[in-house]
Amino acid sequence: MVVPGACTVQARATRPVKAGSLIATFSYTLPRQSTKSSSPLAAAGRWAQSWSDSSSSVRRMNDHAATAEQHTIPLARKRMGAGALLLDAEDRVLLVEPTYKDYWEVPGGAVEADESPYEAVCRELEEELGVRLPVGGLLAVDWVPPQEGRTEGVMLVFDGGMVPADVAATIAVPADELRGWAFCSPQEAAERLSPLLARRIAACLEARAHGTVAYLEDGERVVWSATAGAARRS
Repeated sequence: MVVPGACTVQARATRPVKAGSLIATFSYTLPRQSTKSSSPLAAAGRWAQSWSDSSSSVRRMNDHAATAEQHTIPLARKRMGAGALLLDAEDRVLLVEPTYKDYWEVPGGAVEADESPYEAVCRELEEELGVRLPVGGLLAVDWVPPQEGRTEGVMLVFDGGMVPADVAATIAVPADELRGWAFCSPQEAAERLSPLLARRIAACLEARAHGTVAYLEDGERVVWSATAGAARRS
């Protein structure tokens, strides 16, 4: 005998896939039944069919997620780095001297997994200089071709603006990572930077002066011909 009234049943279905698990919760409400119109066996049958249909839907969603992951795994992946162009009141560029390199560079570093380039440069500035600095817009995007011992990469440089003298006085670099830092004139920067970085920073200074964003390849600006439509390096 079925007691008149509604019965709500909740079920939780989980089927793990490689990237994680897709979990869904379903709620089923058995309609009001009377002893004349239905039987407990019929009601249970209808619930079982609903559960079977919902479980199939979960399997389809999980299969779709697994298929999407299989398509993205073989895609090419590039190194990505983010740095900041910081200046003083005399338009000298702030450079840091890494302990593990034989040349100087602008503050910055590798973009970590699931981290945006902007988040990365803000984090790196605080880690390397010990101060929080406002970071502005993008100045340059530089695609770097592969070399021996290094894969290709995409490097982004943001506008860090002018560092006030009182803030500069509080800069403290980590001794295990950086030997020191200095504001450098364009000539000093060209002498301390690698040729690639010298080209990149020169392009950033030009982009900042003109309010544009430079697209570079191996530190060299790429321009487009309005007539031929082809790209060439300046």
